[in-house]
Amino acid sequence: MKKMLFYVAVLLATINCYSQIEFEKGYFIKNNNERVECLIKNEDWDNNPFKFKYKLNHGTSEIFNTIESVKEFGVYSFSKYIRKIVDVDQSSNETSKLDGSRRPILKKETLFLKVLVEGKSNLYGYKRGNLKRFFYSKEENPIKPLIYKRYLNLKHNANLSSFNRSIVNKNLTRNFIYVNDRYKQQLFKNLTCKTISLKEIEKLRYKKQSLSKFFIKYNKCSGYLIDGQYEKETKGFFKVSLKGGVRITSLDIDNSSRYLPSISFDSKTTYKIGVEGEYFLPFNKNKWSLFVEPTFQFFSAKKELPFESLVEKKIIAETNYKSIEVPIGIKRYFFMNEVSKMFVGGSVVLDFNFDSYLRYTRTDGAVIKDFLVRTTNTIGFHIGYIYKNRYSLELTYQNNRDFLTTYYNVRSRYGSMSITIGYTF
Repeated sequence: MKKMLFYVAVLLATINCYSQIEFEKGYFIKNNNERVECLIKNEDWDNNPFKFKYKLNHGTSEIFNTIESVKEFGVYSFSKYIRKIVDVDQSSNETSKLDGSRRPILKKETLFLKVLVEGKSNLYGYKRGNLKRFFYSKEENPIKPLIYKRYLNLKHNANLSSFNRSIVNKNLTRNFIYVNDRYKQQLFKNLTCKTISLKEIEKLRYKKQSLSKFFIKYNKCSGYLIDGQYEKETKGFFKVSLKGGVRITSLDIDNSSRYLPSISFDSKTTYKIGVEGEYFLPFNKNKWSLFVEPTFQFFSAKKELPFESLVEKKIIAETNYKSIEVPIGIKRYFFMNEVSKMFVGGSVVLDFNFDSYLRYTRTDGAVIKDFLVRTTNTIGFHIGYIYKNRYSLELTYQNNRDFLTTYYNVRSRYGSMSITIGYTF
């Protein structure tokens, strides 16, 4: 098993060489308005970046560019960012952190705004963690924030004692939360068109998809053809795979009682079979995914040991362990070329065993001790290769789990390494 761990380390060390294909045709504009055609590392940024990597061509080294030296950059047919100084509302949208003011907390910041829609009127987006804000501009006018803020209706519980008010704030309902949705008024006042009704604006949500559809409709209504949308939507999606393979397992029992011996069962090769459900997250070009993989596995072994306490001077230890393992975890993918990619991942492995036992018997078959098998959860480490988004080969290492959790004087270590092949539907 140590040798297999060494191979995992080698594979992880070589994975960095596959990042080069992420460089795609793009450009950036310097502060002196010089436009540079280049290859930009397209990371499909979830949060708006403050810097990016580029190459002048495939044969050159990577270079960093920052927001201080670049006023605009983009990846062709994918995304575009422009540097602007804008007022950003710093108010939290988390219910537990809402304040009692209707006014946004505006602070000037220099940002790379993501261009979502371009035309007579432009829509921009900004995301930093849980902070999501949208901005707009019309023709040559300055970029302005679209105002949206959730806040507490403190007048509603102003007469409550401080103790009762704290209880109310911990159990907020919609009756205690107001919304400043001035962005609707801004759009109704500044972006009017014959095909857009007041009712349509009233239904607008402060979401990228909803606002993008509105701005596209406004630009078309205004007679401005949109020359391709820079914002190429990365959507999440779900896949199901059938998986099966072999695993090398080992089990050691340390018995501190002098009445029964400790034992190390020989490593065994068994099989496993399962189904994986995987959701690819809608950012970073779907390089991150969440997965769950219910899997049937088993381990069966029998061993004869010397034991002076018995007349026959021997004792037999036997185990039969069957369970449904449920790894729940996350993967990170690395593209090698158009048909191949690799991934690394980690998981928490839940274990549900059934009809399992550890038993000590005499040589004539008489039972000396039956142990009830109750296992702990553990963690898993995954590395794999995907071909044509359909065929997979995966190496998984699971850390030792306790095999007999209900016995204070017995310690056990059950670990495994597995090789799995998969087919994605």
